[in-house]
Amino acid sequence: MIEKKAVFKFCPMCRAMLEVKDIDGAARLVCGGCGWINYQNPVPVAVAAVLNARRDVLITRRTFAPAAGQWSLPGGFVEYNEHPADACLRELREETGIKGEIIRLAGIYNFSSRIHGSLLVIGYEVKALSEELKLNEEISEAKFTEYKDVPYITFASHRKLLKDIFER
Repeated sequence: MIEKKAVFKFCPMCRAMLEVKDIDGAARLVCGGCGWINYQNPVPVAVAAVLNARRDVLITRRTFAPAAGQWSLPGGFVEYNEHPADACLRELREETGIKGEIIRLAGIYNFSSRIHGSLLVIGYEVKALSEELKLNEEISEAKFTEYKDVPYITFASHRKLLKDIFER
């Protein structure tokens, strides 16, 4: 069955009517006119598990939906032609003002979002190069805290990333 993230009736390339066909073992919308296939690929997201010298982790409270008012890790969408590690550090700097250094790729997680559909969450362990916070409008609060004191993190992929880093 086709997920209903973006449902087309007509081909965005030639405007012909689309039909459902089995392509590569999955039901996909296909154009009989030009052959365009509607592949629904996951959206890449880069997330930072930022640790300071004491191995406290940076958590952020979200301002906007999804999960406004909830705790999460800094991160966001990977831009076109951007490496996920660069996106991770860019989002960290944009949201919190903190510069970081990638320590390692800690995990890759599949996550489903009502708003964005399928997400491919790429999680990095990041060393904080400073702790001076300069929050943008996306974050209402941020702080470093011991892992044992981390409040409920709203996104399952972020919780799994923290578990993979601290409970390995």
